[in-house]
Amino acid sequence: MTYEVKVTCELWTVNAERSAHWRKHRAKTVAARWAAKIAAMEAKIPTMTGRVHIQAEPLQGRRGPAGDPGAYAPPVKAAIDGLRDAGVLVDDTDRYVSAIEHLPSRRVDARDVGLILYLTPAAPTS
Repeated sequence: MTYEVKVTCELWTVNAERSAHWRKHRAKTVAARWAAKIAAMEAKIPTMTGRVHIQAEPLQGRRGPAGDPGAYAPPVKAAIDGLRDAGVLVDDTDRYVSAIEHLPSRRVDARDVGLILYLTPAAPTS
């Protein structure tokens, strides 16, 4: 079974984070982390004690150039930390996360900008 968490947050790219003052991207990081925690708690996703495959789909506004899938790593990392804060993930190390897959962004209305995280428990290995 795959669980879906819709996180309403601002998207920013690795390049934008690199060129901005740390306080600016820190505020965005905190907001995305908190939004993911709340979204996961509202979705009532159970704690995943085994390994999890995570797919991240950025929901980008209709204006501006499309970023490449890996460009949105900063808000994805913040959202994954929020899942850990919500108790969905035991930890976000490779012991519990088998992969983080960055999907191409989807164009949406400005009010729907954010991320969708798809969480799929990995099959047990023998």
